[in-house]
Amino acid sequence: MFRPSSLSIRFLLLLIVFVVALPAAGVIFYSGIEFRDTMLDQARQETLQLSERIATEQRNLVMAAEQLMTSLAQLPEVKNRDRSRVEPILRDLLKLNPMYANITISDSRGMMWASAAPMSSPIDVSTRRFFKSAVASGRLSSGEYILSRIVTKPVFNLGYPLKDQGGRIVGVIGVSLNIDGYRQLLQQMNLPQGASFVIL
Repeated sequence: MFRPSSLSIRFLLLLIVFVVALPAAGVIFYSGIEFRDTMLDQARQETLQLSERIATEQRNLVMAAEQLMTSLAQLPEVKNRDRSRVEPILRDLLKLNPMYANITISDSRGMMWASAAPMSSPIDVSTRRFFKSAVASGRLSSGEYILSRIVTKPVFNLGYPLKDQGGRIVGVIGVSLNIDGYRQLLQQMNLPQGASFVIL
């Protein structure tokens, strides 16, 4: 028959401490899990808000760029390929729109004949996704993340087909979106120190 008196006092004290501490440890453990779940939910909500804000910003940028390219396509100077008159217009537009890294116009073969940023010689963009997609679809098309050969910065390009009066595609107007704009947007969001992000 088991008798408590046969156990050592030290063992009994440890047993009492264990019995008293067990509920407290359970409460601490449960509270820790609850706190972790709350923090994860909060992080999910903040991430969702951030991605929605970036998506809204992207939609606004694309709409603004499309309006700009549609307007440029109507200019007689652009239709007549008057580089000496078009490039000053492109430079002024670039100054007014810091979210753009460059504005360009290329012919149907992909040779760039006008650029807001100075270029030393014509550049072939026929292999760029924004150019090929704009020519193939006949409408506004996106490119991909690239390092621009003219402004030597990471950019994301959009292309808009330039058409003649008969509706034939005679070139592509390109707008390079400045990737740094996203960094500034994320800095405004007051993310926690050490936060990192990837935009896909």
